[in-house]
Amino acid sequence: LSASSSLTLPFESSSNVTRLAVSPSGDFLLSVDDAGRALYANLGRRAVLHRIAFKSAPSAVRFSPDGNLIAGAVGKLVQIWRSPAFRKEFFPFHLLRTFPGFAAGVTAFDWSPDSSFLLASCKDLTARLLPVKKGLGGKPFLFVGHRAAVVGAFFATDKKTGRVTGAYTISKDGAIFTWSLVEGSDDSPPPSPGTP
Repeated sequence: LSASSSLTLPFESSSNVTRLAVSPSGDFLLSVDDAGRALYANLGRRAVLHRIAFKSAPSAVRFSPDGNLIAGAVGKLVQIWRSPAFRKEFFPFHLLRTFPGFAAGVTAFDWSPDSSFLLASCKDLTARLLPVKKGLGGKPFLFVGHRAAVVGAFFATDKKTGRVTGAYTISKDGAIFTWSLVEGSDDSPPPSPGTP
């Protein structure tokens, strides 16, 4: 935008592109079409490195802040994939974790700054805090209270320290809930709901 220029990448999808995700470094692009077929491209070389097919078109895809993981929401599941990066492998995409249990489709998600947690919003009026890395706790934490489908969920961070202080969830009816992190005596303190 600053240079007022644009370019067209020399590859194309076989159907309409519905989701795009760019790695934090700006080196890689994940482009997903409405049939669930994805292209993993090197933006510097403008070349497709890998292809992957999801079972259906994801409603959301996003790289983790460290660029090592890719989260994809496919129907009622959230899948965590290892990002291929510049490694040469026979199977470049490796499915690390799958989070089931959503009663309806997942709408969006947000990564914690340290890439350890994923905050997913859902059409079933809830949001869930998912521990991505093993050893961070077992079950996802559930945020309830909305009266319409939750369309967005975001981590609240302290600008000085980068530490997570809570979360925000937004529903289709315009309600915004603030959730604050309350320090407890156990290792994984649950957030407490704020005032909508």
